[in-house]
Amino acid sequence: MKPRVRVRKYLCSFLFMLLISQLLVPGGALVAAPGDVVRCSVSSGGVEGNGHSSRCKLSSDGRYVAFESEANNLVPGDGNNTWDVFRKDLQTGAIVRCSTDSSGGEGNGSSYTLSISSDGRYVAFMSQATNLVSPATSNVGNVFRKDLQTGTTVLCSTSSAGVEGNAFSGSPSISSDGRYVAFESLATNLVPGDTNGQRDVFRKDLQTGAIVRCSTDSLWQEGNGLSSGSFISSDGTHVAFYSYASNLVTGDTNGTSDVFRKDAQTGAVTRCSTDSAGGQANNSSITPSLSPDGRYVVFASTATNLVSGDNNAMDDIFRKDIQTGAIVRCSTSSGGGEADANSSAPSINADERYVTFLSAATNLVSGDTNGEQDVFRKDIQTGATVRCSTSSAGTQGNGESDNPSISGDGKYVLFNSLATNLVGGDGNGKSDVFRKELAPPPPAITSIAPDKGEAGTEVTIAGTDFGDSQGSSYVSFGSVQATQYLSWSDTQIKVKVPAEVSGTVGVTVTTGGGTSNAVEFTLKEVPQPQAPAITSIAPDKGEAGTEVTIAGTDFGDTRGSSYVSFGSVQATQYLSWSDTQIKVKVPAGVFGTVEVTVTTSAGTSNAVEFSNTTTFYFAEGYTGEGFEEWLCLGQPVDAPLDVEVTYLFTDGSTQVENYTVPALSRLTIFVNDTVGEGKEVSLKCEADYPFVAERPMYFNYGGAWSGGHDVVGATAPSDTWYFAEGYTGPGFEEWVCVLNPGDAPADLTFRFQTQEEGEKTVEDLSVPAHSRRSFKANDLLGGGAYQTSLKVESTQPVVAERPMYFNYSGTGGWNWTGGHCVMGVPELASDYFFAEGYTGSGFEEWITIQNPGEDPISIEATYMMGTGAVKEEIYDIPAKSRSTIYVPDVVGADQEVSARLTSPSPFLAERPMYFNYMGTGGWGWTGGHCVIGTPAAAREWFFAEGYTGSGFEEWLCIQNPTGDDASVTITYYPSEGTPIVKEPITVAANSRHTVFVNAHAGADLQISAEVVSTKPVICERPIYFDYKGWTGGHDVVGYAP
Repeated sequence: MKPRVRVRKYLCSFLFMLLISQLLVPGGALVAAPGDVVRCSVSSGGVEGNGHSSRCKLSSDGRYVAFESEANNLVPGDGNNTWDVFRKDLQTGAIVRCSTDSSGGEGNGSSYTLSISSDGRYVAFMSQATNLVSPATSNVGNVFRKDLQTGTTVLCSTSSAGVEGNAFSGSPSISSDGRYVAFESLATNLVPGDTNGQRDVFRKDLQTGAIVRCSTDSLWQEGNGLSSGSFISSDGTHVAFYSYASNLVTGDTNGTSDVFRKDAQTGAVTRCSTDSAGGQANNSSITPSLSPDGRYVVFASTATNLVSGDNNAMDDIFRKDIQTGAIVRCSTSSGGGEADANSSAPSINADERYVTFLSAATNLVSGDTNGEQDVFRKDIQTGATVRCSTSSAGTQGNGESDNPSISGDGKYVLFNSLATNLVGGDGNGKSDVFRKELAPPPPAITSIAPDKGEAGTEVTIAGTDFGDSQGSSYVSFGSVQATQYLSWSDTQIKVKVPAEVSGTVGVTVTTGGGTSNAVEFTLKEVPQPQAPAITSIAPDKGEAGTEVTIAGTDFGDTRGSSYVSFGSVQATQYLSWSDTQIKVKVPAGVFGTVEVTVTTSAGTSNAVEFSNTTTFYFAEGYTGEGFEEWLCLGQPVDAPLDVEVTYLFTDGSTQVENYTVPALSRLTIFVNDTVGEGKEVSLKCEADYPFVAERPMYFNYGGAWSGGHDVVGATAPSDTWYFAEGYTGPGFEEWVCVLNPGDAPADLTFRFQTQEEGEKTVEDLSVPAHSRRSFKANDLLGGGAYQTSLKVESTQPVVAERPMYFNYSGTGGWNWTGGHCVMGVPELASDYFFAEGYTGSGFEEWITIQNPGEDPISIEATYMMGTGAVKEEIYDIPAKSRSTIYVPDVVGADQEVSARLTSPSPFLAERPMYFNYMGTGGWGWTGGHCVIGTPAAAREWFFAEGYTGSGFEEWLCIQNPTGDDASVTITYYPSEGTPIVKEPITVAANSRHTVFVNAHAGADLQISAEVVSTKPVICERPIYFDYKGWTGGHDVVGYAP
């Protein structure tokens, strides 16, 4: 069979296509650039075919070309002496024969009329071979699909049961993923009820085997005329075809062929060859090509009434928008002039912008004088028409061209041609397949925003044809090319104005398609920056870590390299920065009153004074009968420290006293002597340099329950306080002491999270300004026995403590009397550490967990024994509740144990312990102590209180939660004499260590202690005592500066 080089658009079953030529380097691989044309119908070594090559199709990316050829030298072993289907890889040069069986055996009949999947993996084709699949097929012509990845060949022209069609099938069109194949067929046994005796169009699902007839009306009734020219959408849901049937849609009375689109899922069918108002064509329409999404159909038509001004009486190419009904004529010149000869064989690209077609017209482009049918590409967006069947130098072909196909982006156009001058070395005298690479259209700017600004301003350029990525394209501001591109797409570029631009300039975009129109941009003069100025600072005193707000002007919108200085120390923790306000934390190492300044690139601001004060608050305090209250002040600085202590009473009055703590020492104040007997008193301690304040109290509560408790002061008031522990049952009295140091009354709400009944709320409580109040939780909860946590909410910043007094029966009916006290915490955390813990004889250790949140939480607990052993547990805590853990049940008896509790959600943990302390002398001191866990380990801890005299035993418990051993140095600061620095102690990784201070520091000392570690650790200081016959113990977690 020889090719028909003048292929028209009519319903011939076996039309031949020519392929685009390619430039091939040795080995057959492609080297291409805009304008280049390369021959595709060559062997992998670049040898031209020795026979005609015709109908061809291009993969979406333009890499793969499928074509039919009678040449027998394109691949080795081609001995069937007939037409075969091939696929060429233009990237590697490789070529494979597709019209073979699954083992690669060649067909025994002719193969042609093909289609390729978008990625080039699958090729569908028609073949008269009988040996491509098993069992053998007839030679009437069947449709096959070749998988070039696996080699598998399958028969497509079958019924849903797999029965081969009983008559000719051909003209396949394959979906993007190769699953669906549309084709035309004369067979009557592919679907039931095929009785029209006409050629029909079908769609085969190769995944399920299902087949549907597409040339039917919306109710799937068969057409009464011939249907042909199948073309399938990318996803396989729509099939376009042309048909002479008059019963596919209502009102089809034109008596000629029309183009239709079938929805193969719903059955809906639409006539496409209509004008924009839906009026039918007055002449035949054929050879449709469908856009990948099925919205647009291009086709050839002799009709003169589809668009206005169609007066050429020629076959034209049209593009129909099925969604809007709009239709445009494509076979026109760039100026819109209609063609002076017939046009045919349209193909549309993926974004529906470009349409390729054949035409014998001589007036579509200038210089068309070859008297041959040529291939053209129409840009629907710009109207530009270009001739594709030319050499890379633009020389027109000296032979006719046919069968165009276009890549997804419209960049490549494929065709076959008898021309011998499209590439060098074309000497076979045969029709070859060529691929033309077209230059992109020139970019066009439609807008620029903003159109004025400073150097570095982000500018958005909108327009068309910028290209999907930047590549070598660029934006110019006048003569200056931009260098900072934020994004680049085909319709929008975001770019920063280069520094060298001045005045008003034209902005252009340059791509491989040329340079765009110019749009004006005006560079604004940048005002000289002004030096920053501070107008206020609040607060103007505080300790390291205090959040300070600096107000002023010209700080800059962002910080950049600017900074805040507190005297000679630069801040490192910035919470926010704007042109008029900075929020920053006071850095460590700032002492006394210093000057705060802001420095930017424009200079340094005026200075505003800030005093680095250290403040501690205590809500609890009582000097009545049976109570002795003390205040311990410790400081590790080598200079005397002046501390101002304000005593606040229930009637709103205050008493101010000033004390001097000696250098590297501690001072003890007996509060009963200072304020007198019978006073409920709170304290505020303040100094310009770092120190630590503790408040131990010893008591005989109610003349029956003796003991003592101690807390480290709170560093600031808060409007929220949390406590995890609490019990109002028999033998326990729970109090909440609230200090209001402010100038306005504080209204309080107590939210108790009980283990027994969930959350209970008590409102309408208050504390006057500069005063304090004590609230008995037993009474607030109506005298019931509750295991309870507490959240205190206040309308003013306050300080809250929770002392408890008890006769503890515990697990053995012990009757251990005493008391303990904790300072609340103003916020929850997700991690807590406890250094102390003991489950030996005479000790009962508990952990209480508070979850005041709206949702249940899960907590992971890690227990670290003094032996190095580790035990892990998981606890689920209900919402707005508390839970209690008896530690001996978890770790067993006789364990020195530290603990860590962690959760993704915020919570609070406390550790109460009750005891009959035998100590070093078999004392039998009963009582209890309690601490709230610390949320973080630290390298430095400080304790103000400490005593190693008769009747007191002091301990330091050090927990190392890290994976490395910690070297710990302890320095003691006695009330008299020089500091005592001890040799470093090694605390093993993930373990704990206990120091008996009486032996370590020496006897009969009033001491403060400083603990410094090479690794982050946690440190507690329990003290057990017999104070004037009042036995008990207290414990605090150290203060971490």
